[in-house]
Amino acid sequence: MAVAGKPRKWEHPTLKLAKPISSEIFPALCDWIFRRQVFKRWSEESVSWQLYCIGEPGAGKTTLAAIIAEHLRQQFQSVGYPVVTLFAEEGIVSNELEFLEDFLHAVYHGLAECPVVGDNPSKEDYQKYTEARFNQNGGLRVNRRLSLIRAALYTLLGSRNKSFRAFLILDGFDLCSETLLLLLETELATLRSMGVRVLQTSRIAIFEQYVTWCDHPKHGKTGDPDEDDEPIAEIDRERLSMYYNCDSCLSVLCLPCKADGRACERDTCETRGPMRERYDYVNITISPPSQPLNDYICWNLEREHGDIGLHSSASKPPLSAFGLSIRNNKNPDLAQDIVSDIESWADGHIGFTKARLDIVNELQSVEEWGRGNQLPANIVSILDGAVRAVEKQNPLKRRLGLQSIAAAGRYDWPDGIPIPLLRQLLKDHSNQEVRSGEDILRAARGLLRSPEGDEIQSADIYSATFYEYVFNGYNERIHEADQELPHGDKEDISDMPEPEEEKARFEPQTITEEPGEITASKLHRSVTTIESSHEIGFSRVVRKGTLAWK
Repeated sequence: MAVAGKPRKWEHPTLKLAKPISSEIFPALCDWIFRRQVFKRWSEESVSWQLYCIGEPGAGKTTLAAIIAEHLRQQFQSVGYPVVTLFAEEGIVSNELEFLEDFLHAVYHGLAECPVVGDNPSKEDYQKYTEARFNQNGGLRVNRRLSLIRAALYTLLGSRNKSFRAFLILDGFDLCSETLLLLLETELATLRSMGVRVLQTSRIAIFEQYVTWCDHPKHGKTGDPDEDDEPIAEIDRERLSMYYNCDSCLSVLCLPCKADGRACERDTCETRGPMRERYDYVNITISPPSQPLNDYICWNLEREHGDIGLHSSASKPPLSAFGLSIRNNKNPDLAQDIVSDIESWADGHIGFTKARLDIVNELQSVEEWGRGNQLPANIVSILDGAVRAVEKQNPLKRRLGLQSIAAAGRYDWPDGIPIPLLRQLLKDHSNQEVRSGEDILRAARGLLRSPEGDEIQSADIYSATFYEYVFNGYNERIHEADQELPHGDKEDISDMPEPEEEKARFEPQTITEEPGEITASKLHRSVTTIESSHEIGFSRVVRKGTLAWK
């Protein structure tokens, strides 16, 4: 297992092989994923698809990746299945080939250094690579070095038996350039074909899945002759994220039907199978259940302030000044009211929850709680950091991302600004030709989402807190981008002509793991469900000590 420490000379400066897990982690916030069918199938069954864990900025993706890796080590390393983790600490937007070389080198070392891998038959190939990398006068070309490190890696993996399994956990790679992401996609596909299970975190769902449902005529019927249950009507079948396709006619079979021994029964199918999983990626939303989040808030408060009546599992110290203030208050439900306020303000977001708790844990009295109508400084700092990821892109992408965020946060759009309208705004007033709404989501670096729905697509602010941040002018760069776009009433902007060719859909959608409702096939992605920004009802605030941007 890799440990954090001084980088070795072959390590890329932005790649880390390990991340320490804080002792303050509340396990229930992360262990929900281990109960999901999609994770169990990815880690335990013979599947070849890659698992994407989707979460907005601050959703806890890095922590989740580290905890998943530790869970896999405890479960599988004793039987010879290595677990390799790679954390990209910042997006790579240049020198992509050199990064790719260091990435493959890091994967090789992660596998070769794991004691359970056993004999290493790739030493000769690896020696050739190290000579090319470090000992040649002037060095060999990058394409040659890539070929050599691939040969060493593939020899190592190819020497394993067919039941061999390795796990590769990637975090932070979604902020890399699109060129590098395409290069990595090719490399990861090869690794998956050689028995490596790949899990990657991402701010947006990079790869599409198709909305589909089980086609079997007896779907929902148990097959027990003593049962009088009827098959579920097609119109009532839920959508699927995992399923089997018939190799001949591509009809769909859900996992429960496959487990019952059913096969393709389409009348026009000549071979009736075999049934295979034909997709390469499955998305899962990072969305802890509400009860563990509530339990975490109670645990954190009582760990800091003592027994304030929340009945948490925390080891409770003597009452703090804030704890005494709560216990001496005449309102017996005050502690639970504070918990509810934190839940409401945090919007189900782990990062915002922790930030709100940090504020509470500094208070001395309940009279200090809830003062002011501005975003707290620590939350503003979190969002400033998220916007800096947009600013680090090349000038065209930076401008596209900032202007799209400004436009989405300007008006009271019910579900965000319609993407055809946004594309037209950018084309007419910024001379930016946006080929796809996905370009907008990528440029916004996860700060915009495309909500579910069968109506026209839209780009919406990802959380109520970020909406307040944008709407009330907390960021000067977003304000400047807003000034570059036309102003006027929402109705005037909405009357702009829209492009007619908008057909493909790419919005994030929450997908269940059971068979689904029949709809026309369309592209979808997974997202965390949040309250629409039009329900928030913020008013603009001029903050003390800051620019009153107009």
